[in-house]
Amino acid sequence: MKSMKKISAVSLFSGAGGLDVASVMAGVPVVISTDFDHDCIETLKANSKYFKNSKIIEGDLHQIDSKVFSDILKDRDITDFIVIGGAPCQPFSKAGYWVGNKTRKGINDPRATLVNEYLRVVTDLKPKGFVFENVESLLHPTNRTIVDKFIEIIKQEGYDYKVIHANALDYGVPQKRNRIFII
Repeated sequence: MKSMKKISAVSLFSGAGGLDVASVMAGVPVVISTDFDHDCIETLKANSKYFKNSKIIEGDLHQIDSKVFSDILKDRDITDFIVIGGAPCQPFSKAGYWVGNKTRKGINDPRATLVNEYLRVVTDLKPKGFVFENVESLLHPTNRTIVDKFIEIIKQEGYDYKVIHANALDYGVPQKRNRIFII
């Protein structure tokens, strides 16, 4: 019988580890987690139940070369992996509309470029798949160009994809949080 290698995950924009913990709970261990926020990194390090075997990297993804990730994967002999994460949602969130159109930066917010950084890592590492999570308003007409470009790039890279709408309330979270996932 042919043995199957277990799939692992590389997490971008890990934050305090919500998506990472979900990945581990789904049977996909996270081998690399990264975030730019020091307190989030300390939270990940303190959570040894889920991250004892994870390489935790503090830094801005704009400044982290994809080779850092590929070297870690190579050192650990990991060939079957996915990339997970959700770029900061503030540029796309409905809450951004409360500041008014004169103040709101939307897709011109510098954080919006982190979607491109996610795609850079995916195109450089060529994982078996990916899970990209963000706020539902990423599909709003003012933000839709980002999703369209995302889909164009992943199709060029040979990935099939599906956009999934989900409400966290339907999965046991005691809060209505509409999200989209591109997998």
